[in-house]
Amino acid sequence: AAGDIVSLVEKDFFSTSPKERDRLIAPALDTFRRENADYVVLGCTHFTFLEENIRTLARGDFMPVDSREGVASQAARVLGEKGLLREEGEGSARFYTTRAREDDYYREIGKRYALDYRGEPA
Repeated sequence: AAGDIVSLVEKDFFSTSPKERDRLIAPALDTFRRENADYVVLGCTHFTFLEENIRTLARGDFMPVDSREGVASQAARVLGEKGLLREEGEGSARFYTTRAREDDYYREIGKRYALDYRGEPA
């Protein structure tokens, strides 16, 4: 429903200023304001990259809720129940996309957003 915001995060996040990002996401936030929303759940992973912008633009009219912690807790719970949770040590990750690309588009996007286990840019 917010393809323009998803596109901003995927393609233009690093080339736009916070002010430009605000200009692009403000219309979507005005919708929540008009509906008198109290909370807005940032359910799409793309939106969490704009959390700071969203909080600023919300101006206290509604509270953005970051869904990452809840999703991570649920994933850890399910993995633990299945005996698949790894507490320590190094692991590996494999990522799949639903969109085929001939170039390394997603690999480059991943590198720009990824953090290694120490919280430093990968």
